[in-house]
Amino acid sequence: MIKPYWWRPLALDNNLHKVQQLKPWIVLQKFNKGFTNFGDELNQLILFDLFEAGNAKRSTLSETNFFFIGSILELTQRTKSETLHVLGSGIRNANSFNLPRNVHAHAFRGKLTAKYISGKGSDVLGDPALILSRFRPANLPSKSSVKVFAPHFSLFATQHYMEVLQLFQDREFQILWPNSDTKEALSLIASSDFLVSSALHPLIVADAFGIPAIYFEDQSPFESRFKYEDYCSIFDGGNFWPSINLRNFCSEKDMSAQLVEQSSQRVFEIEETILQISGDLIKLVERVKKDYLL
Repeated sequence: MIKPYWWRPLALDNNLHKVQQLKPWIVLQKFNKGFTNFGDELNQLILFDLFEAGNAKRSTLSETNFFFIGSILELTQRTKSETLHVLGSGIRNANSFNLPRNVHAHAFRGKLTAKYISGKGSDVLGDPALILSRFRPANLPSKSSVKVFAPHFSLFATQHYMEVLQLFQDREFQILWPNSDTKEALSLIASSDFLVSSALHPLIVADAFGIPAIYFEDQSPFESRFKYEDYCSIFDGGNFWPSINLRNFCSEKDMSAQLVEQSSQRVFEIEETILQISGDLIKLVERVKKDYLL
């Protein structure tokens, strides 16, 4: 049986973030209810589809045997299962370390994660959320002219979060709350004209669905740029999203046409790589299921 672990802000065994980093989740209750993070909850949506009903259940960190989506590889030393399978997870920062002996690394999120982990090479690289490019949840809407802003949850720990939200709402962006229902969030991204985000997985989902995306810089006080660059390292030349910061966004009456055009061009440039990687990841999951887990 697969027993995956993924991060949740109020999980009892979670010390990935400091106590003060729970503040944004309290603030978020003003706007949208729930203490789950959209990107991490993609684990459940994808894994519960890839594995038959009853063969996948979220586990505690100590008992897990499966890491999938998330910057959680630093937590491998806290697991106690005999074997821990890693399929696409990454590290949070550029720190070298050795994976424990019980870890079987089948795939990493990107080249940077692979670089900093000693002695555990993998030929398959890519974030598992890219599987959405082939596995699209039912009833996703067709594209519309909606513009979406998906802030990282840490924005809500800053003093200027209302200012940022108001700027986007004044320009007719729809807000994708970090604690949105997973299927509702996917539907919103899939139907959008383009997306602006300071969070990693809305950007990756946009890539998977072929939606132009723009990286909103310097708005995640708990986050480094490392994991964003790690993900993009799978593309030729590390094809990063076009980016904009708060100052430049304030000076623009609307999103720069040039920036939107750059993001549309990037969708075209990475499409083939995404299809290849997502196919490789699905095959890998099937092989691990057959050989190790079921």
